[in-house]
Amino acid sequence: MAMRQAAKIFAGIALIGSAGLSLAGGWTAVTAFEQMTKTALDAQRDTQADAWAEIEIDGLKVRLSGAAPSETDRFQFLRRVTAVIPSRRLNDQTTVDDQTGAVEPDYSLQVLRNLSDVSLIGLIPIDPDLPPIAERVSRIAPNAQMTNMLERVERAPPDTWGPALEFALSALEDLEQAKLSVRPGEVIVAGAVADQETLRTVEARLQTRIPDGISLQMDLTAPRPVISPFRFGARRADGGDVMVETCTVETQADAEALARTFNATFECAVGLGAPSMDWIATVGSAMEALSRLDDGEVDITDTRVHLIAGVAQDRDAFGDIADDLMAKLTPPFGLSRELPPLPPALDDTGAPVPPRFVAMRGTAGTVVLEGDLPSTLLRGLAETFAEARFGHARVTNATRTREGLPPDWSSRAVAALEALALLDHGEIELTESVARLTGASTALPVGDAARDILAEAMPPATRIVLDIELIEKPSSGPTQVVFPAELCGEQISLILARNQIIFPPSETAIEEASLPIIDELARVLTKCPGARFEIAGHTDSQGRETSNLALSQARADSVLTALLDRGIDLVFLTTRGYGESEPIAENDTEEG
Repeated sequence: MAMRQAAKIFAGIALIGSAGLSLAGGWTAVTAFEQMTKTALDAQRDTQADAWAEIEIDGLKVRLSGAAPSETDRFQFLRRVTAVIPSRRLNDQTTVDDQTGAVEPDYSLQVLRNLSDVSLIGLIPIDPDLPPIAERVSRIAPNAQMTNMLERVERAPPDTWGPALEFALSALEDLEQAKLSVRPGEVIVAGAVADQETLRTVEARLQTRIPDGISLQMDLTAPRPVISPFRFGARRADGGDVMVETCTVETQADAEALARTFNATFECAVGLGAPSMDWIATVGSAMEALSRLDDGEVDITDTRVHLIAGVAQDRDAFGDIADDLMAKLTPPFGLSRELPPLPPALDDTGAPVPPRFVAMRGTAGTVVLEGDLPSTLLRGLAETFAEARFGHARVTNATRTREGLPPDWSSRAVAALEALALLDHGEIELTESVARLTGASTALPVGDAARDILAEAMPPATRIVLDIELIEKPSSGPTQVVFPAELCGEQISLILARNQIIFPPSETAIEEASLPIIDELARVLTKCPGARFEIAGHTDSQGRETSNLALSQARADSVLTALLDRGIDLVFLTTRGYGESEPIAENDTEEG
Protein backbone atom coordinates (compact mmCIF):
# COMPACT_ATOMS: atom_id res chain seq x y z
CA MET A 1 0.00 0.00 0.00
CA ALA A 2 2.78 2.47 0.84
CA MET A 3 4.55 1.71 -2.36
CA ARG A 4 1.36 2.33 -4.40
CA GLN A 5 0.83 5.69 -2.65
CA ALA A 6 4.40 6.74 -3.38
CA ALA A 7 3.87 5.88 -7.01
CA LYS A 8 0.75 8.05 -7.19
CA ILE A 9 2.56 10.99 -5.61
CA PHE A 10 5.43 10.62 -8.05
CA ALA A 11 3.05 10.46 -10.97
CA GLY A 12 1.33 13.61 -9.77
CA ILE A 13 4.60 15.46 -9.56
CA ALA A 14 5.42 14.34 -13.10
CA LEU A 15 2.08 15.60 -14.41
CA ILE A 16 2.52 18.97 -12.74
CA GLY A 17 6.01 19.29 -14.21
CA SER A 18 4.77 18.38 -17.64
CA ALA A 19 1.91 20.89 -17.47
CA GLY A 20 4.30 23.58 -16.37
CA LEU A 21 6.51 22.95 -19.39
CA SER A 22 3.44 22.98 -21.65
CA LEU A 23 2.22 26.28 -20.29
CA ALA A 24 5.62 27.84 -20.64
CA GLY A 25 5.98 26.59 -24.25
CA GLY A 26 2.48 27.86 -25.20
CA TRP A 27 3.21 31.25 -23.67
CA THR A 28 6.45 31.49 -25.64
CA ALA A 29 4.68 30.52 -28.89
CA VAL A 30 1.93 33.14 -28.47
CA THR A 31 4.50 35.82 -27.70
CA ALA A 32 6.50 34.88 -30.78
CA PHE A 33 3.36 34.93 -32.96
CA GLU A 34 2.40 38.39 -31.68
CA GLN A 35 5.91 39.61 -32.43
CA MET A 36 5.69 38.24 -35.95
CA THR A 37 2.35 39.98 -36.44
CA LYS A 38 3.75 43.28 -35.16
CA THR A 39 6.80 42.99 -37.43
CA ALA A 40 4.57 42.34 -40.47
CA LEU A 41 2.29 45.29 -39.67
CA ASP A 42 5.22 47.65 -39.02
CA ALA A 43 6.67 46.75 -42.41
CA GLN A 44 3.36 47.45 -44.15
CA ARG A 45 2.36 50.56 -42.21
CA ASP A 46 2.94 54.07 -43.57
CA THR A 47 4.57 55.84 -40.62
CA GLN A 48 3.37 59.34 -41.57
CA ALA A 49 -0.03 58.63 -43.13
CA ASP A 50 -1.00 56.15 -40.41
CA ALA A 51 0.26 58.18 -37.42
CA TRP A 52 -3.33 58.60 -36.19
CA ALA A 53 -3.92 54.84 -35.98
CA GLU A 54 -3.27 52.58 -33.00
CA ILE A 55 -2.74 48.83 -33.20
CA GLU A 56 -3.03 46.41 -30.28
CA ILE A 57 -2.18 42.74 -30.66
CA ASP A 58 -3.71 40.19 -28.33
CA GLY A 59 -2.77 36.67 -29.39
CA LEU A 60 -4.48 36.07 -32.72
CA LYS A 61 -6.68 39.17 -32.53
CA VAL A 62 -5.63 42.64 -33.75
CA ARG A 63 -7.57 45.71 -32.51
CA LEU A 64 -7.47 48.87 -34.62
CA SER A 65 -8.48 52.25 -33.20
CA GLY A 66 -8.00 55.96 -33.78
CA ALA A 67 -9.67 58.81 -35.71
CA ALA A 68 -8.57 59.11 -39.33
CA PRO A 69 -8.24 62.57 -40.92
CA SER A 70 -10.57 61.43 -43.71
CA GLU A 71 -12.45 58.41 -44.92
CA THR A 72 -9.84 57.98 -47.65
CA ASP A 73 -7.03 57.84 -45.07
CA ARG A 74 -8.99 55.30 -43.05
CA PHE A 75 -9.66 53.15 -46.14
CA GLN A 76 -6.00 53.22 -47.22
CA PHE A 77 -4.88 52.24 -43.71
CA LEU A 78 -7.32 49.31 -43.59
CA ARG A 79 -6.19 48.16 -47.02
CA ARG A 80 -2.55 48.12 -45.87
CA VAL A 81 -3.48 46.15 -42.76
CA THR A 82 -5.60 43.56 -44.61
CA ALA A 83 -2.73 43.00 -47.02
CA VAL A 84 -0.94 41.08 -44.24
CA ILE A 85 -3.69 40.22 -41.68
CA PRO A 86 -6.92 38.36 -42.61
CA SER A 87 -10.02 40.44 -41.91
CA ARG A 88 -11.43 37.74 -39.58
CA ARG A 89 -8.63 38.52 -37.10
CA LEU A 90 -9.37 42.27 -37.02
CA ASN A 91 -11.43 44.22 -34.50
CA ASP A 92 -11.84 47.53 -36.35
CA GLN A 93 -12.80 50.43 -34.08
CA THR A 94 -11.38 53.22 -36.24
CA THR A 95 -13.42 56.35 -36.94
CA VAL A 96 -13.20 59.52 -39.03
CA ASP A 97 -12.42 62.89 -37.43
CA ASP A 98 -15.62 64.97 -37.78
CA GLN A 99 -13.66 68.22 -38.18
CA THR A 100 -11.79 67.07 -41.30
CA GLY A 101 -14.18 64.42 -42.53
CA ALA A 102 -15.78 66.86 -44.92
CA VAL A 103 -12.88 66.33 -47.35
CA GLU A 104 -14.20 64.41 -50.36
CA PRO A 105 -12.98 60.78 -50.18
CA ASP A 106 -11.04 59.28 -53.05
CA TYR A 107 -13.78 57.01 -54.35
CA SER A 108 -12.75 54.00 -56.41
CA LEU A 109 -14.19 50.61 -57.31
CA GLN A 110 -12.55 47.58 -58.85
CA VAL A 111 -14.62 44.67 -60.15
CA LEU A 112 -12.59 41.57 -60.96
CA ARG A 113 -14.48 38.86 -62.84
CA ASN A 114 -12.96 35.55 -63.88
CA LEU A 115 -15.80 33.36 -65.10
CA SER A 116 -17.35 32.05 -61.87
CA ASP A 117 -15.35 34.25 -59.45
CA VAL A 118 -16.11 37.92 -58.78
CA SER A 119 -14.29 40.26 -56.37
CA LEU A 120 -15.44 43.75 -55.36
CA ILE A 121 -12.76 46.02 -53.91
CA GLY A 122 -12.85 49.74 -53.15
CA LEU A 123 -14.14 52.77 -51.28
CA ILE A 124 -17.61 53.77 -52.50
CA PRO A 125 -20.31 56.28 -51.53
CA ILE A 126 -23.72 55.07 -50.44
CA ASP A 127 -26.29 56.04 -53.09
CA PRO A 128 -29.85 55.64 -51.76
CA ASP A 129 -31.22 55.87 -55.31
CA LEU A 130 -29.37 52.74 -56.48
CA PRO A 131 -29.48 49.10 -55.30
CA PRO A 132 -26.30 47.86 -53.58
CA ILE A 133 -23.48 47.10 -56.00
CA ALA A 134 -23.03 43.52 -54.76
CA GLU A 135 -26.71 42.83 -55.38
CA ARG A 136 -26.54 44.18 -58.93
CA VAL A 137 -23.37 42.21 -59.73
CA SER A 138 -25.07 39.05 -58.43
CA ARG A 139 -27.86 39.57 -60.98
CA ILE A 140 -25.29 39.95 -63.79
CA ALA A 141 -23.33 36.86 -62.71
CA PRO A 142 -25.91 34.82 -60.72
CA ASN A 143 -23.73 31.71 -60.26
CA ALA A 144 -20.51 33.51 -59.37
CA GLN A 145 -18.62 33.07 -56.10
CA MET A 146 -18.38 36.64 -54.78
CA THR A 147 -15.77 38.23 -52.51
CA ASN A 148 -16.99 41.58 -51.16
CA MET A 149 -14.23 43.89 -49.87
CA LEU A 150 -16.08 47.20 -50.27
CA GLU A 151 -15.81 50.05 -47.76
CA ARG A 152 -18.77 52.48 -47.78
CA VAL A 153 -18.95 56.18 -46.92
CA GLU A 154 -22.19 57.72 -45.61
CA ARG A 155 -22.10 60.57 -48.05
CA ALA A 156 -23.88 61.58 -51.26
CA PRO A 157 -21.93 60.53 -54.34
CA PRO A 158 -20.35 63.01 -56.81
CA ASP A 159 -22.42 63.77 -59.89
CA THR A 160 -20.11 61.78 -62.16
CA TRP A 161 -20.03 58.69 -59.93
CA GLY A 162 -23.45 57.28 -60.86
CA PRO A 163 -23.03 57.44 -64.68
CA ALA A 164 -19.54 55.92 -64.45
CA LEU A 165 -20.81 53.09 -62.23
CA GLU A 166 -23.81 52.39 -64.47
CA PHE A 167 -21.60 52.24 -67.55
CA ALA A 168 -19.07 49.91 -65.87
CA LEU A 169 -21.79 47.48 -64.76
CA SER A 170 -23.25 47.42 -68.27
CA ALA A 171 -19.78 46.54 -69.59
CA LEU A 172 -19.59 43.67 -67.08
CA GLU A 173 -22.57 42.04 -68.81
CA ASP A 174 -20.46 41.60 -71.98
CA LEU A 175 -17.28 40.34 -70.31
CA GLU A 176 -16.77 37.11 -68.38
CA GLN A 177 -13.05 37.76 -67.87
CA ALA A 178 -12.44 41.40 -67.00
CA LYS A 179 -11.09 44.02 -64.62
CA LEU A 180 -13.24 47.15 -64.37
CA SER A 181 -11.86 50.22 -62.58
CA VAL A 182 -14.32 53.02 -61.73
CA ARG A 183 -13.67 56.53 -60.43
CA PRO A 184 -15.93 59.57 -60.64
CA GLY A 185 -16.05 60.43 -64.36
CA GLU A 186 -13.63 57.65 -65.39
CA VAL A 187 -13.92 53.96 -66.36
CA ILE A 188 -11.11 51.59 -67.35
CA VAL A 189 -12.14 48.30 -68.97
CA ALA A 190 -9.58 45.51 -69.40
CA GLY A 191 -10.40 41.95 -70.29
CA ALA A 192 -10.33 39.03 -72.71
CA VAL A 193 -12.96 37.73 -75.15
CA ALA A 194 -13.28 34.55 -77.17
CA ASP A 195 -12.32 35.73 -80.65
CA GLN A 196 -11.57 38.72 -82.86
CA GLU A 197 -15.17 39.11 -84.05
CA THR A 198 -16.44 39.27 -80.46
CA LEU A 199 -13.69 41.77 -79.67
CA ARG A 200 -14.84 44.13 -82.43
CA THR A 201 -18.49 43.74 -81.38
CA VAL A 202 -17.83 44.49 -77.69
CA GLU A 203 -15.57 47.46 -78.46
CA ALA A 204 -18.18 48.98 -80.76
CA ARG A 205 -20.94 48.41 -78.21
CA LEU A 206 -19.01 50.06 -75.39
CA GLN A 207 -18.08 53.03 -77.57
CA THR A 208 -21.74 53.71 -78.33
CA ARG A 209 -22.77 53.51 -74.65
CA ILE A 210 -20.29 55.99 -73.13
CA PRO A 211 -22.28 58.62 -71.14
CA ASP A 212 -21.48 62.29 -71.58
CA GLY A 213 -18.70 63.48 -69.29
CA ILE A 214 -17.28 59.97 -68.74
CA SER A 215 -13.85 59.03 -70.08
CA LEU A 216 -13.25 55.44 -71.19
CA GLN A 217 -10.03 53.49 -71.56
CA MET A 218 -10.25 50.02 -73.13
CA ASP A 219 -7.69 47.23 -73.19
CA LEU A 220 -9.50 44.20 -74.58
CA THR A 221 -7.73 41.22 -76.11
CA ALA A 222 -8.71 38.10 -78.05
CA PRO A 223 -6.69 35.07 -79.16
CA ARG A 224 -5.43 35.29 -82.72
CA PRO A 225 -6.89 32.69 -85.09
CA VAL A 226 -4.73 30.25 -87.06
CA ILE A 227 -4.88 31.24 -90.73
CA SER A 228 -4.11 28.77 -93.49
CA PRO A 229 -2.95 29.46 -96.07
CA PHE A 230 -1.10 32.70 -95.34
CA ARG A 231 -1.65 34.98 -98.34
CA PHE A 232 -0.66 38.35 -99.73
CA GLY A 233 -1.79 39.76 -103.07
CA ALA A 234 -1.34 43.12 -104.81
CA ARG A 235 -1.49 44.57 -108.31
CA ARG A 236 -0.36 47.62 -110.28
CA ALA A 237 -1.76 48.88 -113.58
CA ASP A 238 -0.65 51.62 -116.00
CA GLY A 239 2.19 52.71 -113.71
CA GLY A 240 -0.28 53.77 -111.01
CA ASP A 241 -0.39 53.08 -107.28
CA VAL A 242 0.15 49.60 -105.89
CA MET A 243 -3.22 48.24 -104.73
CA VAL A 244 -3.18 45.58 -101.99
CA GLU A 245 -6.05 43.12 -102.39
CA THR A 246 -5.19 40.35 -99.90
CA CYS A 247 -3.07 40.69 -96.77
CA THR A 248 -2.32 38.30 -93.90
CA VAL A 249 0.05 39.16 -91.04
CA GLU A 250 0.76 37.85 -87.54
CA THR A 251 0.41 41.20 -85.73
CA GLN A 252 -1.27 44.52 -86.36
CA ALA A 253 2.14 46.13 -85.94
CA ASP A 254 3.31 44.20 -89.04
CA ALA A 255 0.39 45.60 -91.06
CA GLU A 256 1.14 49.15 -89.91
CA ALA A 257 4.83 48.72 -90.77
CA LEU A 258 3.96 47.60 -94.32
CA ALA A 259 1.56 50.52 -94.75
CA ARG A 260 4.24 53.00 -93.63
CA THR A 261 6.95 51.46 -95.82
CA PHE A 262 4.91 51.60 -99.01
CA ASN A 263 2.70 54.59 -98.15
CA ALA A 264 -0.42 52.55 -98.77
CA THR A 265 -3.67 51.97 -96.91
CA PHE A 266 -5.06 48.45 -96.69
CA GLU A 267 -6.64 45.99 -94.27
CA CYS A 268 -4.85 42.83 -93.13
CA ALA A 269 -6.18 39.67 -91.50
CA VAL A 270 -4.24 39.14 -88.27
CA GLY A 271 -3.53 35.58 -87.13
CA LEU A 272 -1.03 32.82 -86.53
CA GLY A 273 0.39 30.54 -89.21
CA ALA A 274 3.10 32.48 -91.08
CA PRO A 275 5.22 29.91 -92.95
CA SER A 276 8.48 31.62 -91.97
CA MET A 277 9.90 34.32 -89.73
CA ASP A 278 10.82 36.07 -93.02
CA TRP A 279 7.16 36.49 -94.09
CA ILE A 280 7.12 40.28 -93.70
CA ALA A 281 10.53 40.65 -95.38
CA THR A 282 9.29 38.50 -98.28
CA VAL A 283 6.13 40.59 -98.63
CA GLY A 284 8.29 43.72 -98.62
CA SER A 285 10.55 42.34 -101.37
CA ALA A 286 7.52 41.36 -103.47
CA MET A 287 5.96 44.81 -103.02
CA GLU A 288 9.23 46.45 -104.07
CA ALA A 289 9.37 44.26 -107.21
CA LEU A 290 5.74 45.09 -108.03
CA SER A 291 6.43 48.81 -107.67
CA ARG A 292 9.03 48.45 -110.45
CA LEU A 293 6.51 46.89 -112.83
CA ASP A 294 4.36 49.12 -115.00
CA ASP A 295 1.66 46.46 -115.17
CA GLY A 296 1.49 43.29 -113.09
CA GLU A 297 0.48 41.36 -109.99
CA VAL A 298 2.12 39.50 -107.15
CA ASP A 299 0.50 36.69 -105.18
CA ILE A 300 2.12 34.95 -102.20
CA THR A 301 0.51 31.78 -100.87
CA ASP A 302 2.48 30.40 -97.92
CA THR A 303 5.97 29.82 -99.40
CA ARG A 304 5.03 30.28 -103.07
CA VAL A 305 5.68 33.74 -104.56
CA HIS A 306 4.02 34.22 -107.96
CA LEU A 307 4.99 37.28 -110.03
CA ILE A 308 2.72 37.99 -113.00
CA ALA A 309 3.36 40.50 -115.77
CA GLY A 310 0.43 42.39 -117.28
CA VAL A 311 -0.14 42.78 -121.00
CA ALA A 312 1.46 46.26 -121.01
CA GLN A 313 4.64 45.13 -119.21
CA ASP A 314 7.94 45.09 -121.10
CA ARG A 315 8.98 41.43 -121.22
CA ASP A 316 12.75 41.99 -120.90
CA ALA A 317 12.35 44.36 -117.95
CA PHE A 318 10.05 41.81 -116.29
CA GLY A 319 12.78 39.18 -116.48
CA ASP A 320 15.30 41.45 -114.74
CA ILE A 321 12.83 42.38 -112.00
CA ALA A 322 11.92 38.72 -111.42
CA ASP A 323 15.61 37.76 -111.21
CA ASP A 324 16.24 40.48 -108.61
CA LEU A 325 13.27 39.29 -106.55
CA MET A 326 14.42 35.67 -106.71
CA ALA A 327 17.85 36.70 -105.38
CA LYS A 328 16.23 38.31 -102.32
CA LEU A 329 14.06 35.35 -101.33
CA THR A 330 15.21 33.10 -98.50
CA PRO A 331 14.29 29.44 -98.00
CA PRO A 332 11.63 28.10 -97.93
CA PHE A 333 10.21 30.72 -100.32
CA GLY A 334 10.28 30.01 -104.04
CA LEU A 335 9.40 32.17 -107.03
CA SER A 336 7.28 31.40 -110.07
CA ARG A 337 6.82 33.95 -112.83
CA GLU A 338 4.24 34.39 -115.54
CA LEU A 339 4.25 36.42 -118.75
CA PRO A 340 1.02 37.03 -120.66
CA PRO A 341 0.82 34.81 -123.74
CA LEU A 342 1.77 36.36 -127.02
CA PRO A 343 -1.12 36.96 -129.41
CA PRO A 344 -1.71 34.24 -132.02
CA ALA A 345 0.88 34.45 -134.75
CA LEU A 346 -0.42 35.25 -138.24
CA ASP A 347 1.26 34.84 -141.59
CA ASP A 348 1.44 37.48 -144.30
CA THR A 349 -2.08 36.66 -145.44
CA GLY A 350 -3.53 37.04 -141.95
CA ALA A 351 -4.07 33.32 -141.48
CA PRO A 352 -2.95 31.66 -138.22
CA VAL A 353 0.47 30.03 -138.37
CA PRO A 354 0.69 26.30 -137.60
CA PRO A 355 0.73 25.19 -133.92
CA ARG A 356 4.05 25.65 -132.17
CA PHE A 357 5.49 25.00 -128.69
CA VAL A 358 8.92 26.25 -127.60
CA ALA A 359 10.90 25.77 -124.37
CA MET A 360 14.20 27.59 -123.90
CA ARG A 361 16.75 26.86 -121.15
CA GLY A 362 19.40 29.53 -120.61
CA THR A 363 22.96 29.12 -119.38
CA ALA A 364 21.87 30.44 -115.94
CA GLY A 365 19.26 27.67 -115.67
CA THR A 366 16.13 29.82 -116.24
CA VAL A 367 13.46 28.35 -118.53
CA VAL A 368 10.90 30.17 -120.69
CA LEU A 369 7.84 28.40 -122.14
CA GLU A 370 6.16 29.90 -125.19
CA GLY A 371 3.70 28.83 -127.85
CA ASP A 372 0.40 26.96 -127.90
CA LEU A 373 -1.32 24.64 -125.40
CA PRO A 374 -4.92 23.36 -125.51
CA SER A 375 -6.33 24.90 -122.29
CA THR A 376 -5.64 26.98 -119.20
CA LEU A 377 -5.53 23.78 -117.13
CA LEU A 378 -2.85 22.26 -119.34
CA ARG A 379 -0.89 25.52 -119.30
CA GLY A 380 -0.77 25.21 -115.51
CA LEU A 381 0.17 21.53 -115.65
CA ALA A 382 3.00 22.25 -118.10
CA GLU A 383 4.30 24.97 -115.79
CA THR A 384 4.13 22.66 -112.77
CA PHE A 385 5.96 19.92 -114.67
CA ALA A 386 8.66 22.35 -115.77
CA GLU A 387 9.09 23.66 -112.23
CA ALA A 388 9.56 20.10 -110.96
CA ARG A 389 12.22 19.49 -113.62
CA PHE A 390 14.05 22.83 -113.58
CA GLY A 391 13.22 24.45 -110.23
CA HIS A 392 10.33 26.51 -108.81
CA ALA A 393 12.03 29.85 -109.26
CA ARG A 394 13.41 29.24 -112.75
CA VAL A 395 10.33 28.92 -115.00
CA THR A 396 8.52 31.69 -116.88
CA ASN A 397 5.25 30.61 -118.49
CA ALA A 398 4.39 32.64 -121.60
CA THR A 399 2.30 30.00 -123.37
CA ARG A 400 -1.17 30.72 -124.74
CA THR A 401 -4.31 28.64 -125.10
CA ARG A 402 -5.41 27.66 -128.58
CA GLU A 403 -8.22 25.51 -129.89
CA GLY A 404 -7.87 22.91 -132.60
CA LEU A 405 -4.50 21.50 -131.54
CA PRO A 406 -3.68 17.81 -132.18
CA PRO A 407 -5.15 15.57 -129.43
CA ASP A 408 -1.72 14.40 -128.24
CA TRP A 409 -0.19 17.91 -128.22
CA SER A 410 0.13 18.06 -124.40
CA SER A 411 1.97 14.74 -124.31
CA ARG A 412 4.37 16.05 -126.94
CA ALA A 413 5.03 19.18 -124.85
CA VAL A 414 5.82 17.08 -121.75
CA ALA A 415 8.23 14.91 -123.74
CA ALA A 416 9.86 18.07 -125.11
CA LEU A 417 10.51 19.28 -121.56
CA GLU A 418 11.93 15.86 -120.61
CA ALA A 419 14.34 16.02 -123.53
CA LEU A 420 15.33 19.63 -122.80
CA ALA A 421 16.16 18.64 -119.20
CA LEU A 422 19.01 16.44 -120.53
CA LEU A 423 20.82 19.56 -121.79
CA ASP A 424 22.79 22.10 -119.81
CA HIS A 425 21.27 24.81 -122.00
CA GLY A 426 19.36 24.84 -125.24
CA GLU A 427 15.97 25.03 -126.94
CA ILE A 428 13.32 22.64 -128.16
CA GLU A 429 10.69 23.57 -130.76
CA LEU A 430 7.65 21.51 -131.65
CA THR A 431 5.46 21.87 -134.73
CA GLU A 432 2.92 19.42 -136.07
CA SER A 433 5.55 17.58 -138.11
CA VAL A 434 8.94 18.44 -136.54
CA ALA A 435 10.61 18.22 -133.09
CA ARG A 436 13.88 20.18 -133.10
CA LEU A 437 16.26 20.01 -130.09
CA THR A 438 19.39 22.18 -130.09
CA GLY A 439 21.86 23.00 -127.33
CA ALA A 440 24.80 21.71 -125.33
CA SER A 441 25.49 19.03 -122.75
CA THR A 442 28.47 18.69 -120.45
CA ALA A 443 27.31 15.66 -118.49
CA LEU A 444 27.45 12.86 -121.08
CA PRO A 445 26.28 12.17 -124.63
CA VAL A 446 22.49 12.50 -124.48
CA GLY A 447 21.48 12.31 -128.14
CA ASP A 448 20.18 8.74 -128.04
CA ALA A 449 18.27 9.32 -124.79
CA ALA A 450 16.69 12.52 -126.15
CA ARG A 451 15.69 10.80 -129.41
CA ASP A 452 14.06 7.91 -127.50
CA ILE A 453 12.03 10.31 -125.32
CA LEU A 454 10.77 12.29 -128.30
CA ALA A 455 10.11 9.28 -130.54
CA GLU A 456 7.94 7.65 -127.88
CA ALA A 457 5.63 10.70 -127.62
CA MET A 458 5.56 11.96 -131.23
CA PRO A 459 3.51 10.58 -134.12
CA PRO A 460 5.52 8.15 -136.29
CA ALA A 461 5.76 10.65 -139.15
CA THR A 462 7.34 13.35 -136.97
CA ARG A 463 10.83 14.37 -138.04
CA ILE A 464 13.20 14.55 -135.04
CA VAL A 465 16.12 16.93 -135.52
CA LEU A 466 18.96 16.96 -132.95
CA ASP A 467 21.79 19.46 -132.88
CA ILE A 468 23.50 18.79 -129.52
CA GLU A 469 27.05 19.83 -128.80
CA LEU A 470 29.05 17.86 -126.22
CA ILE A 471 31.23 20.44 -124.50
CA GLU A 472 34.00 20.00 -121.97
CA LYS A 473 33.37 20.22 -118.28
CA PRO A 474 34.40 23.53 -116.71
CA SER A 475 36.80 21.72 -114.37
CA SER A 476 39.26 18.87 -114.84
CA GLY A 477 37.75 16.75 -112.08
CA PRO A 478 37.14 13.01 -112.30
CA THR A 479 34.71 11.59 -114.82
CA GLN A 480 31.08 11.84 -113.73
CA VAL A 481 29.80 8.53 -112.35
CA VAL A 482 26.18 7.77 -113.24
CA PHE A 483 24.18 5.54 -110.87
CA PRO A 484 21.00 3.66 -111.80
CA ALA A 485 17.90 5.01 -110.06
CA GLU A 486 17.60 1.94 -107.78
CA LEU A 487 21.13 2.44 -106.44
CA CYS A 488 20.47 6.15 -105.90
CA GLY A 489 17.39 5.25 -103.86
CA GLU A 490 19.39 2.84 -101.71
CA GLN A 491 22.09 5.46 -101.12
CA ILE A 492 19.49 8.06 -100.08
CA SER A 493 17.78 5.59 -97.75
CA LEU A 494 21.09 4.85 -96.03
CA ILE A 495 21.76 8.58 -95.52
CA LEU A 496 18.30 9.22 -94.05
CA ALA A 497 18.50 6.12 -91.86
CA ARG A 498 21.55 7.65 -90.15
CA ASN A 499 20.21 11.21 -89.86
CA GLN A 500 16.82 12.84 -90.40
CA ILE A 501 16.36 16.32 -91.89
CA ILE A 502 14.90 18.28 -88.98
CA PHE A 503 13.24 21.67 -88.49
CA PRO A 504 12.67 23.93 -85.47
CA PRO A 505 9.17 23.54 -83.95
CA SER A 506 6.46 25.08 -86.19
CA GLU A 507 9.08 26.47 -88.63
CA THR A 508 9.93 25.67 -92.24
CA ALA A 509 13.60 26.67 -92.30
CA ILE A 510 15.92 23.65 -92.19
CA GLU A 511 17.96 23.33 -88.99
CA GLU A 512 21.58 24.33 -89.61
CA ALA A 513 22.68 20.98 -88.20
CA SER A 514 20.81 19.25 -91.06
CA LEU A 515 22.47 21.16 -93.90
CA PRO A 516 25.35 18.63 -94.16
CA ILE A 517 22.67 15.98 -94.81
CA ILE A 518 21.33 18.13 -97.69
CA ASP A 519 24.88 18.39 -99.06
CA GLU A 520 25.29 14.61 -98.86
CA LEU A 521 21.98 14.00 -100.62
CA ALA A 522 22.93 16.49 -103.33
CA ARG A 523 26.19 14.64 -104.00
CA VAL A 524 24.25 11.42 -104.57
CA LEU A 525 21.56 13.02 -106.73
CA THR A 526 24.10 14.60 -109.09
CA LYS A 527 25.03 11.03 -110.08
CA CYS A 528 21.41 10.11 -110.90
CA PRO A 529 20.32 12.06 -114.02
CA GLY A 530 16.81 11.11 -115.11
CA ALA A 531 15.84 9.49 -111.78
CA ARG A 532 12.53 10.38 -110.11
CA PHE A 533 12.09 10.96 -106.36
CA GLU A 534 9.41 12.33 -104.04
CA ILE A 535 10.39 14.58 -101.13
CA ALA A 536 7.92 13.77 -98.33
CA GLY A 537 7.30 16.11 -95.38
CA HIS A 538 5.94 14.84 -92.05
CA THR A 539 4.98 16.31 -88.65
CA ASP A 540 3.84 14.96 -85.29
CA SER A 541 0.22 15.27 -84.14
CA GLN A 542 0.56 18.45 -82.08
CA GLY A 543 -1.63 21.29 -83.40
CA ARG A 544 -4.44 21.23 -85.95
CA GLU A 545 -4.44 18.62 -88.71
CA THR A 546 -4.81 21.22 -91.49
CA SER A 547 -1.95 23.31 -90.08
CA ASN A 548 0.29 20.23 -89.83
CA LEU A 549 -0.51 19.32 -93.44
CA ALA A 550 0.42 22.82 -94.66
CA LEU A 551 3.57 22.81 -92.49
CA SER A 552 4.73 19.44 -93.85
CA GLN A 553 4.21 20.61 -97.45
CA ALA A 554 6.18 23.80 -96.79
CA ARG A 555 9.00 21.78 -95.24
CA ALA A 556 9.15 19.45 -98.23
CA ASP A 557 9.32 22.52 -100.51
CA SER A 558 12.20 23.86 -98.37
CA VAL A 559 14.19 20.68 -98.96
CA LEU A 560 13.48 20.89 -102.71
CA THR A 561 14.66 24.51 -102.79
CA ALA A 562 17.83 23.62 -100.87
CA LEU A 563 18.64 20.79 -103.30
CA LEU A 564 17.97 22.96 -106.37
CA ASP A 565 20.27 25.62 -104.93
CA ARG A 566 22.99 22.96 -104.99
CA GLY A 567 22.57 22.42 -108.74
CA ILE A 568 20.30 19.35 -108.76
CA ASP A 569 18.51 19.92 -112.04
CA LEU A 570 18.80 16.61 -113.91
CA VAL A 571 16.68 14.67 -111.42
CA PHE A 572 12.88 14.71 -111.42
CA LEU A 573 11.92 15.86 -107.89
CA THR A 574 8.38 16.33 -106.56
CA THR A 575 7.17 17.30 -103.10
CA ARG A 576 4.27 16.18 -100.92
CA GLY A 577 3.27 16.98 -97.34
CA TYR A 578 1.74 14.13 -95.35
CA GLY A 579 1.17 16.07 -92.10
CA GLU A 580 0.55 13.78 -89.14
CA SER A 581 -0.97 10.93 -91.19
CA GLU A 582 2.13 8.66 -91.32
CA PRO A 583 3.95 8.87 -87.96
CA ILE A 584 7.22 6.98 -87.45
CA ALA A 585 6.50 6.63 -83.71
CA GLU A 586 3.57 6.95 -81.32
CA ASN A 587 2.35 10.51 -80.69
CA ASP A 588 1.05 10.02 -77.15
CA THR A 589 4.42 10.19 -75.35
CA GLU A 590 7.17 12.81 -75.19
CA GLU A 591 9.72 10.24 -76.38
CA GLY A 592 7.55 9.30 -79.38
